[in-house]
Amino acid sequence: MPYINQQARNDLKGGHPPKTAGELNFLFCMVILGKLGQKSFPKEAWLPTFVSMMKQYVDVNGLSYQHINDAYGAAHAAAREICDRTEGDYLFARQYLVGAADKFYTEVARPYENQKIVENGDVF
Repeated sequence: MPYINQQARNDLKGGHPPKTAGELNFLFCMVILGKLGQKSFPKEAWLPTFVSMMKQYVDVNGLSYQHINDAYGAAHAAAREICDRTEGDYLFARQYLVGAADKFYTEVARPYENQKIVENGDVF
């Protein structure tokens, strides 16, 4: 996440909620790399942790297609970037990030879409 300055990185590591998809992506990577404060997340806790982070992002920024898409996309981008940037050392992390994105879609995006279908009609 070279586009996130050091102050923002420190703020995020200190517990400030992410304001952008890039900041959420950064936090996903910090969990995987074990660099999020003194917290250590065992791999079995990654999926629920990532889903929780995605939900918090939407809660803080507001329920909208944009913020749902930000969170979903950040998980997929982090999955790709961490594998590319670490030469595959963290390839196993991909399944957790993609799994979290899928669970988030089922729990947040799909109900939101269903609500909007009722309000605005479906396109299919």
